[in-house]
Amino acid sequence: MYWAILLIGLLTALSAFDSRLTSRIIEGIVLLFPKLLTATAILVAGLWLAQYFGRSTLVWAFNEGLPGPRRLAAAVRVVIVLAALAIAADQLDFGRNVLLAAFVLLAGGVVLAASLALGLGGRDAVRRCFEDKEAHSQEQDDRSLWDHL
Repeated sequence: MYWAILLIGLLTALSAFDSRLTSRIIEGIVLLFPKLLTATAILVAGLWLAQYFGRSTLVWAFNEGLPGPRRLAAAVRVVIVLAALAIAADQLDFGRNVLLAAFVLLAGGVVLAASLALGLGGRDAVRRCFEDKEAHSQEQDDRSLWDHL
């Protein structure tokens, strides 16, 4: 509240000069204030979602027995915070093209790395999984409609 009162006093003092430059400065600050509040709300919501999804990922990864659940949870938190930062910067019209391009490149790189890792490293595991599903579906197809009776 102290800084808000100080800023309002500063803007009032600037408006006393009644020149075109000071009017444009005051107008720019007044028009920036709602955007700044929105960007702050986006960042707070992004940080909250990052904590929530990070904790959920940690619990899920630990229960599934995945290796490195803390690293996976930290990666989820980082991605969500980066997305919130990109959205907040876009709201403020701050480096719109640079931040958006960096975020798209980062997300695309992660997806490409994951697809290559799955394609090259998990080829046999995926093949076994599909074979098991196919064998299970054939077992269900062989059963009669009246087997449950």
